[in-house]
Amino acid sequence: MMKRQITIVVGVILLSILWQQIHTSFSDRDTELAVQELLKELNGKYNISFAFGALQDGEYHKDVSGTQPEIKHVYAALVELNQALAKYPTDWLSHVLNRVYIVDKLNISGFRVGGTYLFENDRGTGKTTIIIATDYDITADSKTFLRRVFHHELSSILLIKYPFPKDQWSSFWPDDIVCPTDQKSILQFTQNYTSPLDIQTLHKKGFVSDYGLAGLENDINTYAELMIDDPEKMAILADQFPIIRKKLRILLLFYSGLNPEIQQKIKDGPLAKFLNQL
Repeated sequence: MMKRQITIVVGVILLSILWQQIHTSFSDRDTELAVQELLKELNGKYNISFAFGALQDGEYHKDVSGTQPEIKHVYAALVELNQALAKYPTDWLSHVLNRVYIVDKLNISGFRVGGTYLFENDRGTGKTTIIIATDYDITADSKTFLRRVFHHELSSILLIKYPFPKDQWSSFWPDDIVCPTDQKSILQFTQNYTSPLDIQTLHKKGFVSDYGLAGLENDINTYAELMIDDPEKMAILADQFPIIRKKLRILLLFYSGLNPEIQQKIKDGPLAKFLNQL
């Protein structure tokens, strides 16, 4: 009797495992179909190439590599990217960005990062690519993170393609905080960027995030991601902290000069008053 019970229990466990495998297989297949449909939709909507997969060393850049992403993460990423890209004029966007590539883990020179941007030529010219990592559980926070990574990396492309008053921005960098400038120092900082200063102190010094301490470009990037993804929160910070308000005005004027539609969206949004407010 005992042997029979053991046999039944083992059989139930094996059937459960088999059913789980079958269910997962069908679920992945459905997700793959959904991903292909969404890729087709986004490629047509934005005239930008969207793709995913592993990136071998040197495929795009000698220092950049990425691993194969899970199909469910690819789908979630594409949904969030669709929302992020919708913040920009479609025709204009396709002139500044050519490709978006999704990976799981993303490495630059051996350092883990959430995203990066690349130009076809090292001189900062040619076709542009944004690569985004998805090595996280898909939660509300990670979805926000993914959208902001896109805005973050796109702003870097814009800083290279268009004139930006970096000297004016750098004049607000605090004298008591070292600004990393070379790529290795910046990458090392991003691996453990938690500041010993509390967030209120950082706000008073003109940073919207402690990640902004990772060099001038990252400081600008963190403003851009918050300005576009959560302008209401950006407005609250600008109202409270004078240096943030002054730096925000620089970025608003920069983005307003990129495209008439972007300018109008800013004028119609919650950050309009900061265009002229010092």
